[in-house]
Order: sequence, then structure tokens, then C-alpha cells
Amino acid sequence: SRPANYTLFGALEYLRHIDVRGMDCVDLGTMDGLIAFTLASMQAGSVVATDMARRKTFEAGRAYLGHDIDYRHPVSIESLGAELAGKKVDLLVCCGILYHVFEPLISLVQCRERLRTNGLMILETQYAYAEPDAVIAYSPADRAGGSIHANTFFRPSFTALVAMVETAGFQVVSTISTNARITLLARAARPSEI
Repeated sequence: SRPANYTLFGALEYLRHIDVRGMDCVDLGTMDGLIAFTLASMQAGSVVATDMARRKTFEAGRAYLGHDIDYRHPVSIESLGAELAGKKVDLLVCCGILYHVFEPLISLVQCRERLRTNGLMILETQYAYAEPDAVIAYSPADRAGGSIHANTFFRPSFTALVAMVETAGFQVVSTISTNARITLLARAARPSEI
């Protein structure tokens, strides 16, 4: 009953409004490569696509489209810094990952460490859209609203998610909500700007 890849709609909408020409970009958790292929089509300066496992669908799409994308696997948020040899990038896309990590705030800090000051992060995740307070639900214990997937752990409220993103060193520019999912566009900022 949901459109294919609807979780990427917010990220793709943001990319329509960002001039990525010449930017160094990372698509963290690329899966089949839709975001990475979009970045390459938009003439990004470089595109690194990562995932936890090799996906033949990514490789087939990259070959068919003829894109020059640096595909790396297995790569996690924790290993991204070493994988990039400390290099900082202009745009980091992190869709569908935050709820799979044990320590979401630390993961956001690690994303910030990979970005140049004023660089952009597009973050897409599940969230507790009806919760007004700054809380984070532990999905395996949340019988009413939690995920059925064993590797889905945390679901923050909007207020908690924005606070975590700001604590990690980002200024939230915009948000798009789609079907209990949220996509944030955030700028890597200096602490005094947040």
C-alpha cells in the first residue's frame, strides 16, 4: 500500500534544491544506490556510496548508468572516518540508518565529524510523530508503535531528534515528514551558531 522507495522521497526533494556540482558526497547505507545515482547524475564532484554488504543491484545499476561511483562495503557509521582516511565531505546522505544503530547520538556526532563546516547532511529516519515530548522509544519494547524488524532499535520524537541533531553540531534547516518517517536537512555548524 506504500509507493516503492517512499522513504527516499524527502531526500530526493532536498536534492532538487541543492547544487551538488563539484561537491564531495557520501551516500551512507546506499542499498540499491538510488541516492548515489542521483548525486552522480547531478554532476557531484565525487560520490562515495557505502553499505554494510555488497549488493548486486547497486553494481548492476552503476554499470548500466555508467556512473563513476566509489562503492565501498562493508562500511558502518563507526568505520566511515577510517574508510575516508579522515577526509571531510560537503554532503552526507544518511537514509534509513539511525534506527539501526545502538548509539544514535554518537552516530550523529560521527556524521558531523565527516562534514566540512557548512556542509550538509540529509538524514531520514523513523520517528514518533505523535509524541510531543522529547523522548526516544525503544522499539523492541514498544508493542504498540515499535517496528517488527529485529534490527530496529530507537524511534525518537521530533523534539528529541532535533535536539540530538543540534547536540551533534548541526543546525536544522528544514524537515519533511512522510508516513511516520522524517527527513531533515541540516547544516554542519559551529556550536555558537546553534
